[in-house]
Amino acid sequence: MKKHLIALLCLTLALLMTGCGEKSEAFSFPEEGSEYIDTAELPRVYADPAGYRGKYVKLVGRAISTLERHTGESFFLFIPEGYSSPIAVHSADSSLQIEEGDILLVDGKFWSTKNTGTDLPHLAAASLTHSTYKDAFRPTLKEISPALNQTQEGCSVTV
Repeated sequence: MKKHLIALLCLTLALLMTGCGEKSEAFSFPEEGSEYIDTAELPRVYADPAGYRGKYVKLVGRAISTLERHTGESFFLFIPEGYSSPIAVHSADSSLQIEEGDILLVDGKFWSTKNTGTDLPHLAAASLTHSTYKDAFRPTLKEISPALNQTQEGCSVTV
């Protein structure tokens, strides 16, 4: 009886461990053949997150929740620029530091999680970069250094 109970327990643990395999697939990023979608397709991603599984996207936006860690991965909620609905961003980087309000550049792929109880799109981040408002939302298009020197009535002004 004891042997059957131990065997049943081992079999149950083995089945539970195989159910956790989605994480390794989510954080595998091939170097070639990545299909990137345009950010204009995000409304369709919100409507059908499972239909965009495996597709890549580059987003700029703001973290709306602090970082949470669970089973070796970090995740937070993120709102892309121009949208009001969040995306759950997951990272395998355990040393990641993100606070609410941080402006981020996120490059990753969509994947769906089982039994999350939400219809949010989930994005596995290949790279996360902190940025500033000026660089992320209103980047400098052209920088001019005139270096003009004007002298009038003995007074010199350099611009």
